[in-house]
Amino acid sequence: MARILIVDDERAVRVTMRRILERDGHEVCEAGDGEAALEQFRALLPDLVLMDLYMPKVDGVEATIRLQTEFPGAQVIGMSGGGWRSKEAVLEEVAGLGIADTLPKPFTMDEVLDVVSRVLAAA
Repeated sequence: MARILIVDDERAVRVTMRRILERDGHEVCEAGDGEAALEQFRALLPDLVLMDLYMPKVDGVEATIRLQTEFPGAQVIGMSGGGWRSKEAVLEEVAGLGIADTLPKPFTMDEVLDVVSRVLAAA
């Protein structure tokens, strides 16, 4: 299976996603902000990153841009609940950043597994 990095400032989201992905046989690591995500990526070279777009410190948009610059072709799934804008508008806006796919929040277990399987199969 794959090594997956979950990046989200909400611990509950990371724990939920970790459980879903580990049950599916994946190796999972976590980061709570974009800067930690970059450090984790450099250290572990995961196959896939699930990146929340709105986070304190270094947000997911900046972290994705930096990640794609340093590691062209890195597979990133952008996640967002939308904040003050609709989640669809936010996810549509970031499609040009080299994001492989998107995952709107809140999500179901099946939605997580579907998008992860789709991106990994296409890589």
